[in-house]
Amino acid sequence: HTYSGDDKSVWRCEIRTDDHPTSGHVEGQNHFVDAHEAELIHRVSNIEPILDDLKGKIIQQEAYDKTRALQTSQEKMRKLYSGPLKAGDASKEAFYQILKKHEKMLIEARVSFMITE
Repeated sequence: HTYSGDDKSVWRCEIRTDDHPTSGHVEGQNHFVDAHEAELIHRVSNIEPILDDLKGKIIQQEAYDKTRALQTSQEKMRKLYSGPLKAGDASKEAFYQILKKHEKMLIEARVSFMITE
């Protein structure tokens, strides 16, 4: 709502749950992290805090150490996709929520683009 001074609404907007999903999974579609794998591999740059948040939830210490030792963000993302993210929807959803926290602008831009497609 916007306020015009006379306590009347001058604009309303209804946002349905499906318009802005809180989950990376939409029924009948690939999970967000699967559908945008190539883009995420190339565009996620803030990978270190993402790995920190994944440690103990999705990846164990040894895999964490090996992934952190890789040189580039792209190599680290490929390592996640070739291992822990193959474990199923629960791991993909946890990864998606962590991405929303650390790569908010990238995820919001991608979700907004999906809505307008």
